[in-house]
Amino acid sequence: MSKSQILEAMGKADDAAAAKKAALAKASPFQLHAYARQLQAQKKQDEAFAIFQANFKNHPDQWFVHSGEARVLTAKGDFDGAVKEMQKIA
Repeated sequence: MSKSQILEAMGKADDAAAAKKAALAKASPFQLHAYARQLQAQKKQDEAFAIFQANFKNHPDQWFVHSGEARVLTAKGDFDGAVKEMQKIA
Protein backbone atom coordinates (compact mmCIF):
# COMPACT_ATOMS: atom_id res chain seq x y z
CA MET A 1 0.00 0.00 0.00
CA SER A 2 2.91 2.33 0.72
CA LYS A 3 4.16 1.81 -2.82
CA SER A 4 0.77 2.82 -4.22
CA GLN A 5 0.79 5.98 -2.11
CA ILE A 6 4.27 6.90 -3.32
CA LEU A 7 3.32 6.30 -6.94
CA GLU A 8 0.19 8.40 -6.46
CA ALA A 9 2.29 11.25 -5.05
CA MET A 10 4.57 10.97 -8.09
CA GLY A 11 1.57 11.43 -10.37
CA LYS A 12 1.61 7.84 -11.64
CA ALA A 13 -2.06 7.10 -11.12
CA ASP A 14 -2.21 3.92 -13.22
CA ASP A 15 0.81 2.38 -11.51
CA ALA A 16 -0.56 3.44 -8.13
CA ALA A 17 -3.89 1.76 -8.85
CA ALA A 18 -2.14 -1.46 -9.89
CA ALA A 19 0.00 -1.47 -6.74
CA LYS A 20 -3.06 -0.83 -4.58
CA LYS A 21 -4.97 -3.66 -6.25
CA ALA A 22 -2.04 -6.03 -5.67
CA ALA A 23 -1.77 -5.00 -2.01
CA LEU A 24 -5.48 -5.51 -1.39
CA ALA A 25 -5.35 -8.95 -3.03
CA LYS A 26 -2.57 -10.01 -0.62
CA ALA A 27 -4.11 -8.51 2.52
CA SER A 28 -5.54 -10.66 5.29
CA PRO A 29 -9.17 -10.13 6.30
CA PHE A 30 -8.05 -8.19 9.38
CA GLN A 31 -5.69 -6.01 7.33
CA LEU A 32 -8.59 -5.19 5.00
CA HIS A 33 -10.77 -4.28 7.98
CA ALA A 34 -8.05 -2.04 9.40
CA TYR A 35 -7.55 -0.40 6.01
CA ALA A 36 -11.28 0.30 5.74
CA ARG A 37 -11.20 1.92 9.19
CA GLN A 38 -8.25 4.03 8.04
CA LEU A 39 -10.26 5.13 5.00
CA GLN A 40 -13.12 6.13 7.29
CA ALA A 41 -10.75 8.26 9.35
CA GLN A 42 -9.71 9.95 6.10
CA LYS A 43 -13.40 10.69 5.35
CA LYS A 44 -13.39 8.26 2.40
CA GLN A 45 -16.63 6.55 3.35
CA ASP A 46 -17.52 5.07 -0.04
CA GLU A 47 -14.11 3.42 -0.41
CA ALA A 48 -14.27 2.14 3.16
CA PHE A 49 -17.75 0.71 2.69
CA ALA A 50 -16.67 -1.12 -0.48
CA ILE A 51 -13.81 -2.75 1.45
CA PHE A 52 -16.08 -3.63 4.41
CA GLN A 53 -18.65 -5.21 2.11
CA ALA A 54 -16.12 -7.20 0.07
CA ASN A 55 -14.51 -8.42 3.29
CA PHE A 56 -17.92 -9.43 4.66
CA LYS A 57 -18.75 -11.30 1.46
CA ASN A 58 -15.40 -13.10 1.25
CA HIS A 59 -14.80 -13.82 4.94
CA PRO A 60 -18.15 -14.24 6.75
CA ASP A 61 -16.52 -16.57 9.27
CA GLN A 62 -14.43 -13.76 10.77
CA TRP A 63 -16.12 -11.97 13.68
CA PHE A 64 -14.80 -8.48 12.91
CA VAL A 65 -16.28 -8.40 9.40
CA HIS A 66 -19.71 -8.25 11.03
CA SER A 67 -18.80 -4.97 12.72
CA GLY A 68 -17.72 -3.60 9.33
CA GLU A 69 -21.01 -4.67 7.81
CA ALA A 70 -22.83 -3.06 10.74
CA ARG A 71 -21.04 0.21 9.95
CA VAL A 72 -22.28 0.05 6.36
CA LEU A 73 -25.83 -0.78 7.41
CA THR A 74 -25.86 2.02 9.99
CA ALA A 75 -24.77 4.53 7.34
CA LYS A 76 -27.66 3.35 5.17
CA GLY A 77 -30.11 3.80 8.06
CA ASP A 78 -30.69 0.05 8.51
CA PHE A 79 -30.28 0.05 12.26
CA ASP A 80 -32.12 -3.25 12.76
CA GLY A 81 -29.76 -4.93 10.29
CA ALA A 82 -26.77 -3.37 12.03
CA VAL A 83 -27.94 -4.70 15.41
CA LYS A 84 -28.34 -8.19 13.92
CA GLU A 85 -24.79 -8.10 12.60
CA MET A 86 -23.41 -6.96 15.95
CA GLN A 87 -25.35 -9.70 17.73
CA LYS A 88 -23.54 -12.27 15.59
CA ILE A 89 -20.30 -11.19 17.26
CA ALA A 90 -21.47 -11.83 20.82
